[in-house]
Amino acid sequence: MIAEVDTFECEVLKADKINRRTVIFKKDGVELDRHQFDVNDGDKRKAFAEAVREKLYPSRLPTAREQPHWNARDGIPYEHTEEARIAELILAKFKAVEAAEKQEAEEASRISPSQKAVNTLIDHAMPYSDEAERGVLGSTILQPDVLDDIALTTRAEDFYNPAHRKLFAHMMAMRSEGTPLDTTLLVDRLRDAGDLEFVGGTSFIAELALEVPTVSNAVYYSKIVTAKSKARAFIQASMSLLRDAYAGASPEELLSRVDAQLQSLDGPRADGVIMLGPATSARLDELNRRLRGEPTKGVTTGLHDVDGFIGRMGPGEMIVVGARPSMGKTAFGAGVAMSAAEQSDDAVLFFSMEMSRGELVDRILSGRSGVNGKRIRDARLSDDERRDIVDAQCSLDQVKLAIDDCPRRTVADIAAQTRRVQRQTPLSLVVIDYIGLIEAENGRDPRQEQVAKIARRLKLMAKELAVPVLVLAQLNREVEKGNEHRPKLSHLRESGAIEQDADVVLLLHRPEAYQADADNRGKAEIFVAKNRRGPTGMATVIWKAETAQFLNAARGEEWKY
Repeated sequence: MIAEVDTFECEVLKADKINRRTVIFKKDGVELDRHQFDVNDGDKRKAFAEAVREKLYPSRLPTAREQPHWNARDGIPYEHTEEARIAELILAKFKAVEAAEKQEAEEASRISPSQKAVNTLIDHAMPYSDEAERGVLGSTILQPDVLDDIALTTRAEDFYNPAHRKLFAHMMAMRSEGTPLDTTLLVDRLRDAGDLEFVGGTSFIAELALEVPTVSNAVYYSKIVTAKSKARAFIQASMSLLRDAYAGASPEELLSRVDAQLQSLDGPRADGVIMLGPATSARLDELNRRLRGEPTKGVTTGLHDVDGFIGRMGPGEMIVVGARPSMGKTAFGAGVAMSAAEQSDDAVLFFSMEMSRGELVDRILSGRSGVNGKRIRDARLSDDERRDIVDAQCSLDQVKLAIDDCPRRTVADIAAQTRRVQRQTPLSLVVIDYIGLIEAENGRDPRQEQVAKIARRLKLMAKELAVPVLVLAQLNREVEKGNEHRPKLSHLRESGAIEQDADVVLLLHRPEAYQADADNRGKAEIFVAKNRRGPTGMATVIWKAETAQFLNAARGEEWKY
């Protein structure tokens, strides 16, 4: 005969003034024994392990783990006994608690008195609901399907209790992997991961299922958990600002940090699901508004032949404009930005990471006034030209075009700035000049992976903020190798990632840059290389180098710029 192997819990408390620790053993949530002894006293630790063994297995029959090492004459070598396993567990717990205390002490030594005061505030009565957290976990154990609804609003990090957080993370992982979620499989997974004792053992998991009055309230429990999590996050963001202020951070740094923290809490977590009926009804309403000539969402580029292909640039879309250097990327982006700003009452936000604000404004003034851009840069103007520029400036006073010319931006910075402007005024368009200058969050990643993440996050930003995003991009040198030098999708740098996330890809080409003859002078071609909404093809426009403008070739009209 052999004894069944029991599961038990071991807890080690902090050391007292003379370096003694209290060790508590529980079985099925009930305390078996506790003892207090010096951290480094191996003999007492061994004796306590033997006492615990006696209470766990009073029959003294060998357990399933001991049986292979047992013989009638010599018994069982100590290293294979349950006592040895219990003693090792106590020692491991000792070391874990000591390591945590050491880390805590090191962190405390680096904190100033003012910061300690702030930390005391943070640690005081943080909002959470233990009952709601247990309700979510218990409901999931009883009916795993509710996890699909809970996951729409609640994440593992929303749980305040670390054990609850760990347990929920395992549940989510099982659901994601397609593993059936029941108590037995959950316990096996936790045991294999070494987390079973951390979450409270099998007895705790059994208790969770018994505590839930009704599974139908699972989503309400999860909303309480999420609400408490957001409240804690707001408190932590506020206290972080206090700590930074005490530490001497500049006002600019404080504003940037608190905005980044608050932005992470901005916006609801939604599933994005809508039934076909309401979706078609909304689209039909929009179509009727367009047929009646009423204003609709989205803006056009202002170039008629291009708009004939792509229509309006709508909320959530990412439009990529690719070209070789000096082909007019910035001019195109500025032209679209100005056209959008004058079509709509909403503002346009232009991120100019290549040109300074002054250089961009010079281009806009040149285009609006008709004065040669070089004469403006050189400050060699006639009286008439000066009057034309003043008139242009007056006409631009009411144009809602915001310019951000910070040369170093990550996608997170761009998203935060966009949200900040959007809180002040609605946006009809965001222009980014250009994607190759956006800094990666992780500079150690391969460049292709960096660009893939940047492109994907820009697309997600467009969808989350419900605004079209026009992204300028540089083409690689392969364009120079062809006879006609006409660009293709494959010429986009790291094109796979950019092309995949773009709704529309436009490629700019000016033949005169390669062959300066009379036939090519002032001619520009815009290739619609990708278009999720319609056909692809080529639009011919006019390039006016003196003012860095594209003009509508078909009607002989200048871009409204």
